[in-house]
Amino acid sequence: MSKTSIYLICLLGLVSCKFSSISASSSEPAGSLPGVDLLSELQSKCLNKTGSNETVGMVVGLIDMLPSCMNLQVDLDALRREFFSLTADLAVRKPFFEKYCPQVTSALGCLHPVVHELRKCLDPEETEVINILVNNIPEGIKLVCKNDGEILVAESSIKCEENLMEYVNECFGLTSKITGELIISDYYKKECDDPSATRSCLATKLNECGGSSWMDVIDLFFKPIVKASPCKNIRILKKLI
Repeated sequence: MSKTSIYLICLLGLVSCKFSSISASSSEPAGSLPGVDLLSELQSKCLNKTGSNETVGMVVGLIDMLPSCMNLQVDLDALRREFFSLTADLAVRKPFFEKYCPQVTSALGCLHPVVHELRKCLDPEETEVINILVNNIPEGIKLVCKNDGEILVAESSIKCEENLMEYVNECFGLTSKITGELIISDYYKKECDDPSATRSCLATKLNECGGSSWMDVIDLFFKPIVKASPCKNIRILKKLI
């Protein structure tokens, strides 16, 4: 799995982990992607695959249009405003999640054109990873919305949520340069140790801050990706899937 794929996992996976952040804040540049070097890496991959910069330009343009597209399905400003007024009181949060969870699920359709263009730049193995992620995002939303958003409003989970990106960066940083440059079908035991270490790191971090239930969301993506790789035959990962 290339480094680009890892960042795409973060990009798509976090959509389901934290749908309250669907609309970019005004301090973030439109079309920004996780990872300082991601755009240049993606541009290089697209150029190698398609022979031009047209596709990566299309990807960035479509990402710029995501808030507008999603606003046709859900009022993102209202969602964000009401989200920050939520409490653990069921009477307060139940109407919010009953209203917005179906709308956010519908808004995920706005990702499809982005993914369609991304596929043009990816290797078959990376495309398989993207397909797994896209197919599981609605299930991720269901987990976040389960029990009227209990995972989001639980006091123990709030600290985890605030540090989620820090944990992701730290734990994905355990991936070696060699592993990051390989396609997933070329993984062997040494390379499979990296995703195992990454998951273990995330599980430890989330357990320490009281948000272990977030692992259900992470595993929704982690387990199918492992099953699609040679890592499914490694004993330590077999136990997880």
